[in-house]
Amino acid sequence: MRKLLLALIFLLLAGCARLQSSVTSPDSIYFRPPVGSVVELHQDLRVPPQRTRVFIQSGQVLPGGGPNTFHPSCNFEVRELVTEGQVIAAGRFTVEQVRRGSESVVHSGQVRLAALQLSGIRLFSDAPSIMRYYHFNLHSEQQPQVMRLTCRGGLDDSPRAEFPTWPEMQQALGEVASFILP
Repeated sequence: MRKLLLALIFLLLAGCARLQSSVTSPDSIYFRPPVGSVVELHQDLRVPPQRTRVFIQSGQVLPGGGPNTFHPSCNFEVRELVTEGQVIAAGRFTVEQVRRGSESVVHSGQVRLAALQLSGIRLFSDAPSIMRYYHFNLHSEQQPQVMRLTCRGGLDDSPRAEFPTWPEMQQALGEVASFILP
């Protein structure tokens, strides 16, 4: 009986994953730009010294650090860390791979409490806070040092954390960059 239940759960989860990966309508909350899309960077971006990423949030380049983690954001990432900083020149990049994932926020070391659940409401829960993201691996003959574009949803407890939607990714990038769909 236990094996049957595990098999059913696996099939349901596999079906959900397939649903999300096969969505082709930008109107769907599960849509993400597919492989073959083009990311067009409309302006040069300066990657700070001793960094590999430059963040964009609400259409603004954040030159000095990271974004407000409670709101969707994106970042371009280069392959090598250099001491003097780098420039990602305006141009086009082809999306070669799309991956999903999540980033955990380091636990503060406070006392952990067991969760108490009453009628579906969790009280005293110690669920980790995470950001769900899409990695868009990029390719450009002119700029092989540019590795990827990552777009994240807002930080939330893991059961409520969401991947960024298509409109949220567009809003995060603003006029700095855009996707051209195949």
